[in-house]
Amino acid sequence: MIIEAYMHEVALSNDYATLKSIGKTVEKRDIWQLKIFSWKWITGATCIYGINLLSTSYGSNPKVTALLDKYDVYIIPIMNPDGYAYTWSNDRLWRKNRNKYKGAKCSGVDLNRNFDDHFGGKGSSGIPCSQIYRGPSPASELETKATQAAIIDLVKNAKLKVLYSIHSYSQLWMHPHGWKKEHPKEAKELKRVSRIGMHALTAVHGTKI
Repeated sequence: MIIEAYMHEVALSNDYATLKSIGKTVEKRDIWQLKIFSWKWITGATCIYGINLLSTSYGSNPKVTALLDKYDVYIIPIMNPDGYAYTWSNDRLWRKNRNKYKGAKCSGVDLNRNFDDHFGGKGSSGIPCSQIYRGPSPASELETKATQAAIIDLVKNAKLKVLYSIHSYSQLWMHPHGWKKEHPKEAKELKRVSRIGMHALTAVHGTKI
């Protein structure tokens, strides 16, 4: 795929970026994670833009330089490479993975709703043909297992400070927790940071979030 080829090119052509597979999908595709080293250095289309910005702008872009002077950045551009490949040859709006369980009429699990955290709550479905089918059990999918493991590894070994999940649908900036009405104890800080992101996005093309 184009994105996979681009990530390999970035990793091969720069001493400050490394690429590794964090797992395989049902159709045996790799789920790639690109690390851009901080400088002490550095690490869908938006993620590729971010990779390009980070990997080419150190020293010339003050904000990128300040960020990479302090932090490593890890990016998984596509968590669902099977589903992404399917959109190019079959259903352009396909959003689930391509796994199919025995006895099910339809393929695919909504990976967003498959994580092992408050699994099976409101906003998910136990029906395989549903667009929001959560799967048979928490983290039942290879893609989810790999992504969860990668995140846990960063928390334990890289002192993870912040995690963003980027989606291609809707004009929303959301923060935890989505599974209950009560605000988390960090709500004030989450709102402050979210407003910074929203204003930055609006400043580019006037996009309303």
